[in-house]
Amino acid sequence: MTDNFGNILDTSSGRDALSYIHGIGNLIPGMEEGLEGKSAGEKFTVKISPEKGYGAKEPGLIRQVSRTQFEEQDLQVGMRFRTPAGISTITLIENDTVTLDANHPLAGVELNFDVEIT
Repeated sequence: MTDNFGNILDTSSGRDALSYIHGIGNLIPGMEEGLEGKSAGEKFTVKISPEKGYGAKEPGLIRQVSRTQFEEQDLQVGMRFRTPAGISTITLIENDTVTLDANHPLAGVELNFDVEIT
């Protein structure tokens, strides 16, 4: 899986193939649509918009809080915490202010999958 800049976000290389049952909704909608009608042996690319993936980035899920609200004192960008808005990721630390983002890490990202059906 890559973004539109070619950055590798995840890979199944070296791992077992993903098994799923088509039509029960256990994949993001864009992937399910991309697999519709495909058969064993096919190789193809599926491009998934944010709306058919993990959703658009919602500005309302990004907030700034005081550093004093954290028991953990060694805060770092990328750390994740459970908050009332859900799992939130620290995206910025400036002086005594911490910016938290409760969007899914892939929200707002167009995704590209190279798929091989086995």
